[in-house]
Amino acid sequence: MERRTFLKLAALVPGLALAGCGGSKTLLSPKDPTMLSIWHVYGEQADSPMNRLLTEFNDTVGREKGILLNVTNMTNSAAIGGQLQDAKAGKPGALDLPDLFSAHSADASALGIENLVDWNDWFTAEDMAAYVPGFVQDGIIDGKQVVFPVSKSTQLIFLNGSQYARFAADTGAQLSTLATWDGFFEMAGAYRQWSQGKPFCALDYPLRLVELNALEQGSGELYKGSWYDLTNETFRASWMEFARALVQGDILVSDLYSNTQVMTGETLAGLSSSAAILYYNDFVTYPDNTTEPTDLLLAPLPHAAGTATPLMPQAGVGLSAAGGAAGVDLWCGAVPVCQPAQHQKGHQPQSADPVFGVPERYGALF
Repeated sequence: MERRTFLKLAALVPGLALAGCGGSKTLLSPKDPTMLSIWHVYGEQADSPMNRLLTEFNDTVGREKGILLNVTNMTNSAAIGGQLQDAKAGKPGALDLPDLFSAHSADASALGIENLVDWNDWFTAEDMAAYVPGFVQDGIIDGKQVVFPVSKSTQLIFLNGSQYARFAADTGAQLSTLATWDGFFEMAGAYRQWSQGKPFCALDYPLRLVELNALEQGSGELYKGSWYDLTNETFRASWMEFARALVQGDILVSDLYSNTQVMTGETLAGLSSSAAILYYNDFVTYPDNTTEPTDLLLAPLPHAAGTATPLMPQAGVGLSAAGGAAGVDLWCGAVPVCQPAQHQKGHQPQSADPVFGVPERYGALF
């Protein structure tokens, strides 16, 4: 088994790094491989980074050990919960419930934790100590680790470096200006004027940004009943700040994901999940079919000026497994322990605290 290949996969599919069963004889056979179904949310595009990694696993470790992973549904994080419920209920037209699947904690809870594998049965406390504690805790329900942290993300600004270099040369713009929302909107307006009307940035999750900006300014509880508290003046002011920039054409809401608008030159920047890095191309292709290097630049999520409580969202799903699936147990026992490559403590973002201290129902938005 090639260790480097296994490490890459272990970073995205932690089940591939699970402990063996105390030296007991495996029931797996390379001559008659066990097939496990998996649903994931890593791209509904024609090509998926996760699919490439799973293919690599099947061609190496899977072939050697006699266990293969078959993607039977590639969906998105907003839809997968309902699809899992339909599969569990056996609704007409629904797919069969998979052996392994991407899930938020809420999805796992809705399925019933008694129906899911407790990853603590396969990981020791020492193994779990290699992961960011907050990421691990997010997948624990009633003491059971039913969701394992596969990929976690925050939000970043991605910029077309080639276009930004021209803009900065002409206007003296500095990336440090983007440290605050005041600076962000100032640069957005300056770019629209410099570019003769093009919006500066496409936003994937504008409501989250409005909320974060308000919370950092001490808004307190954002909700009243089942909707926003529209009498909350701090929230209203944050809303208007973003709405004004949208109406003026300084920014826009992305069509689906902002990386597309950056890579076609529609906007200079995109504010989105850090996971979007997987989908940026090396070249920007403009409407006239000319191209130039993307020279991608990154800037942190802006904060409210002078805030004493800078917030960073934590997003991302984990991996769950259907309990009672014999193939899952065989799979768990097939591959030796290997330390995770991307979620160790040393890789925890240092720029700001995760959004663990905000009201519980706000955390549910992530």
